[in-house]
Amino acid sequence: MVISSKFVGQRWLWTGIAMSICGLEVIATSTSRGDSLDVIAARRDEERALLAQQNQVDAQLDKLLLEMNEGGVPTTQRNKSLQRSQTLDLMRQTISARLKDLQHEIRTLTRKQEEELFAGTFDVYLDSAELTAGKPSVHGATFDRQLEFNGHRYVRLYTSHGWIVIDPAKIVAVKSCPTTRPSDGTL
Repeated sequence: MVISSKFVGQRWLWTGIAMSICGLEVIATSTSRGDSLDVIAARRDEERALLAQQNQVDAQLDKLLLEMNEGGVPTTQRNKSLQRSQTLDLMRQTISARLKDLQHEIRTLTRKQEEELFAGTFDVYLDSAELTAGKPSVHGATFDRQLEFNGHRYVRLYTSHGWIVIDPAKIVAVKSCPTTRPSDGTL
């Protein structure tokens, strides 16, 4: 097992935790601080890599089970296969635990990012022409919460006319309302 870290700018990076079991290599990385978009992208990349590794482990486990269920396998070979399957199963459990942690971290970072993006009172632009004209689709909104429906994420915003639910992927720009910006020389 190898663990290394280095100080970059204002953050510590764990450049890698690697372990090799049965010819497969598991690599996990972690960043304690950084730009949330970069961190989320890195976590999603790590999630994809871990899912691929989990699929490799599953394939090897399936192959071992088929070999072990065949008749006429010598006891020594059967014991080696059993030990290897236990090692692979432990590796699968480790990957599954890391995936669960990663998915939780991605959800938390996404929520935090949306709360930072939708801080205070703001205008929402759903079209670039609205942005150019300075006429937002939604004026004077405040963030309420994130919702999920049929596997899609939405944000719920409050305005003077009530609440509105928007797909964040359709948002072109978010600008703080001029009335809520602090005047020059304050704060």
